Amino acid sequence: MGSGTFPFAISIILAGLGLYIMIDGFVRSGVVKVERIDYPALAFVMMSLAAFAFLSERAGLLPSVAVLTIIAIPAKAWRGWRFALLLSMSLCITAAVVFRIGLAMPFRLVWWE
Repeated sequence: MGSGTFPFAISIILAGLGLYIMIDGFVRSGVVKVERIDYPALAFVMMSLAAFAFLSERAGLLPSVAVLTIIAIPAKAWRGWRFALLLSMSLCITAAVVFRIGLAMPFRLVWWE
């Protein structure tokens, strides 16, 4: 048994549980309804993920999370720049506390670090 055995076993169990829940939901509802896909929202989310992937190595964690948040907000609930900046700052602080302090991961928070 190697070091990846336990995570692999957990992933198999979770995949099986998800498959069971999905099949049970289809059987109970009787009719499968497919919602209309909101393509502009999907585009905003995909652009934000691409920006995060591009910036995370170059700019650091905090600017990457800020850009991800600012780009993804118009996908569902645009409430103005004040809300966007407040949410972005709170997510940056949370990411810094969780990953740098709580988990002691060696992420660069900003590019000059």
